Amino acid sequence: MIRGKVSVIIPARNEAHLQQTVDDLLTKAAGDIEIIPVLDGTMSDGTFQPLREDPRVKPLRKPAPEGMRPAINDAAQLATGQYLMKCDGHVIVGEGYDAILKADCDIDWLVVPTRHSIETDTWTIKRRDFNYSILTYPFIAATMYGEGCHAVTFPWDQNTAINLQRADRLIDDIMGAQGSLWFQHRDYFLRFPPLDHAGLYFYQENQEITLRVLAAGGRSIINKKIAYGHWHKGKESQGADGRPGRGFYLDVRKK
Repeated sequence: MIRGKVSVIIPARNEAHLQQTVDDLLTKAAGDIEIIPVLDGTMSDGTFQPLREDPRVKPLRKPAPEGMRPAINDAAQLATGQYLMKCDGHVIVGEGYDAILKADCDIDWLVVPTRHSIETDTWTIKRRDFNYSILTYPFIAATMYGEGCHAVTFPWDQNTAINLQRADRLIDDIMGAQGSLWFQHRDYFLRFPPLDHAGLYFYQENQEITLRVLAAGGRSIINKKIAYGHWHKGKESQGADGRPGRGFYLDVRKK
């Protein structure tokens, strides 16, 4: 197995499935990892979201919420691993995810695994094979995602056809991804300016990271040797302290 610690960053604000995600990451790691959950603000009772103690888990607690991008930027500075992996606080990873991602990650690569969905009732992976996206700009439809540059998933029939056409390419170039999990060398991430919270606020995180890597001559890669599941929050969701929806206020005008 390729040497090198993986530092896993989890921007987390009132995340209902944070402990499940952390436990899954710890259980399925093949090598040396550290997990940095960024607890971005307290819950409604003024306390921080609790996490079970583990020497590999090193929470960063912020009394006042600052946002997803500042959480990633700050945790990347604190990370001690050779590799940096960012994931949402509501994912299920594949067995040996760290070793598999390290094995195909050159210094200037940005890597994402195959993305599936999650069955919330059983908290298990629901196969989707989301590997390829359309990069769109401007994206001005009246949706929750706002304007700007987005990686949009293909319609289901096209997604199936493209996966069949490119099934033999286990490592393939892509122009963008959904953003719930990405992986790269920490030193390479830190060569760039911090992620732009003032200009981009909440969405378009993967597009910001992908396009700067491509503009610098690097590669954006899908690694189909490993997969993960991501839970898509909806209005029926609730945070760890029971607040409805996403579990915290998000300014629609800024989005």
